[in-house]
Amino acid sequence: MRRAFLLGVVAAIAAEAVVAAAVIASGVVDVAARPHGPADRVLAYASTRSLARHASDARNPLAGDAAALRRGLEHYRDDCLVCHGAPGAHPDELAGGLHPHPPDLASPGIQAFTDGMLYRAVAGGIDSTGMPAFGKTHPPEAIWSIVAFLRHLPALTPEERQALAPKEGEEGAPAAAEGAAPAQQSSS
Repeated sequence: MRRAFLLGVVAAIAAEAVVAAAVIASGVVDVAARPHGPADRVLAYASTRSLARHASDARNPLAGDAAALRRGLEHYRDDCLVCHGAPGAHPDELAGGLHPHPPDLASPGIQAFTDGMLYRAVAGGIDSTGMPAFGKTHPPEAIWSIVAFLRHLPALTPEERQALAPKEGEEGAPAAAEGAAPAQQSSS
């Protein structure tokens, strides 16, 4: 009796594996970068739970460090702004085609993450989302500087907003007035 039950369980698992392989091999599952309804919410929840489980409980050792905040702003402008934008700064055009859509990092939901969760997301990336693992190219101090800046996003000063705004000639910058002379570069 027990053996028959175990054989039935093994046969059911094997049948499910064959069906899964057939579905994958057929290409019937649409992998286009577009919203997929409830599956998106499930994957977002799974990502958050994974970050919570695998993140350390470390607090940011650079919290409150003004120099770290400035370095974090520079890293954010160079590495994060293009996809996530910031208060007063829209993401770049390419971010519109990413799926899932990059989250607003100033939002209450993201700000509720622990420092360890933010560090884990920045350093380790998030698989199959377009979020790269900056821990491969940035030392821990740089990652903590980025985390310090992420915490500060909801309270950007006008100067910080200006530092994040696109400069003339960059994507998203206001166009120069028609007929205006191009900016002159000084030679030293």
